[in-house]
Amino acid sequence: MNQDSGMKNIILAIVALGIGAAAGWFVAGMTGTTGVSPVECNGQDVRCPSGVESDTKSKRKVPIRSANDAGVQKRILEKRIHYLEQGIRLAKEKRTRTVDRVKSASNA
Repeated sequence: MNQDSGMKNIILAIVALGIGAAAGWFVAGMTGTTGVSPVECNGQDVRCPSGVESDTKSKRKVPIRSANDAGVQKRILEKRIHYLEQGIRLAKEKRTRTVDRVKSASNA
């Protein structure tokens, strides 16, 4: 067996696997099977068909708050203020370190 026929066998095996995977994907899409039986489906599995959903599905209890809400705006402003204060603090620390280095260099 030479090297050329060995390479052809490997390529043939890869092509056969690809064709088999594509055929399986196509058949599953045509038949609508998901691989999960309705008995195993609890309504929370992503693979469950929509017709088998459980009635125990969690419902959102808290309404979605609009960005126009005063409380939301207040938190946004608080976060911005905190971010700006942090930036100012870091800039001051950096400046004092630079000044200290310049003073120590001039003293040396």
